Amino acid sequence: MLVQTSDWEKIESDPDCVVAFTASWCAPCQQLKPQIAKASVRDSGRNYYVVDIDAVNPDVLESYSIQSVPQLFKTSLGLIEKRISGRTADDILSEINS
Repeated sequence: MLVQTSDWEKIESDPDCVVAFTASWCAPCQQLKPQIAKASVRDSGRNYYVVDIDAVNPDVLESYSIQSVPQLFKTSLGLIEKRISGRTADDILSEINS
């Protein structure tokens, strides 16, 4: 399921999810969002969260060392398990499941 949120408590309570840090003004982020949506449909057992960096607490960005967007992570209970560099649905899913 794809969820756009700034509710960090929801993400921190999710035991297995993908978090995508994006921004509304970021062209590469806008190009990536459809790929994230495709991955979320094909991987329906896991939540996918899209977080706009301008709407989230700056402490969250600091804890994830977000200095540029887009950034994708596989997380468990708010902790990074894997940084995802794929930019297509196939690549995203391949990295998550490897």
